[in-house]
Amino acid sequence: MKIIICLFLLLTTNAFADHIRLINVVGEASKSYEPDIAKINLSIWGKGENAKTAQSLNQGQYEQLKKTLDDHKVLPPDIQTIGYELNPDYLYDNKTSTNKIVGYIATQTIRVTIKKVKTVGKFLDDLIIDFKNLKAGTNVQSISWDLEKRDEIEKTLLIEAVSLAEEQAQVLAKAAHVKVKNLYQLTPQGSASPIPMYQNEGMMLKSAGGARAQSTALFTGEVKVKAEVVAAYEIE
Repeated sequence: MKIIICLFLLLTTNAFADHIRLINVVGEASKSYEPDIAKINLSIWGKGENAKTAQSLNQGQYEQLKKTLDDHKVLPPDIQTIGYELNPDYLYDNKTSTNKIVGYIATQTIRVTIKKVKTVGKFLDDLIIDFKNLKAGTNVQSISWDLEKRDEIEKTLLIEAVSLAEEQAQVLAKAAHVKVKNLYQLTPQGSASPIPMYQNEGMMLKSAGGARAQSTALFTGEVKVKAEVVAAYEIE
């Protein structure tokens, strides 16, 4: 476990604080873990000469994606639509210097949580792109790695951060020839977000009826979890 502690000694004597003297410390505890879940943002799209056709093609991609999700036993709570758009598809006319509507594009953005990290590459391999048609497809937008029990880990580290802050306050008080009287204020700070990392080579791997390309390779790295508190201790 890697522990980072930022400490600041501040003795305050002012009228607004009723001559309270404080030691201010910042305690931070952190630890890195191998991720055990992956959060994948992907989009399915359909392109047609009119809005209805675009939506129909999009729905076809939805059914293909749903089959892949079922094959990988991804549960409904781990699948969420986070965006849907139906927009005109424009073509610029150089002669008239105007945009002409040539069709419509329906796009649905979906977030999928995969709880078996080792299967993520296979999941991406099984997403089907029809390169011959080019009127519908599935795009992988991003992947982020995280921990299923992040909240529990953060709570454990938070307890450790408080303990470290108190310990260092005692050390500083002894060095300054004063005594810690009591805890005056304690404030938790925000935790770091998981860092997305992925290798995007070969993200779209298979066409309908085509041969499978080389299996997708991914770098999972590590997920760092930290807890930080700012504490003020009153001294005598």
